[in-house]
Amino acid sequence: MGALWENFLVAERRKMLAYEESLARSWFWRLPSGADLDYLEEEGGRLCGFEFKFGTKIPRAPDAWLATYPGSSYAVINLETWLDFLLNPAA
Repeated sequence: MGALWENFLVAERRKMLAYEESLARSWFWRLPSGADLDYLEEEGGRLCGFEFKFGTKIPRAPDAWLATYPGSSYAVINLETWLDFLLNPAA
């Protein structure tokens, strides 16, 4: 179920960004150590990392993410926050 949730969120987010004519670029982030984030966006020098969870869990950002990209943002997108993520390009 988690893989379907991630696919849904990425596909719908990219559709919304295209509709808004956003210049945001997106990636996935994973280290050989296993640390990862499900989705990244960069726009105007602002880097945002997102972790997708099907449920209400709110995990901490990976330590490697915080150390490598200080000043970047991190958010967990779950069953309580998904709609704002898909409707708000600045989320």
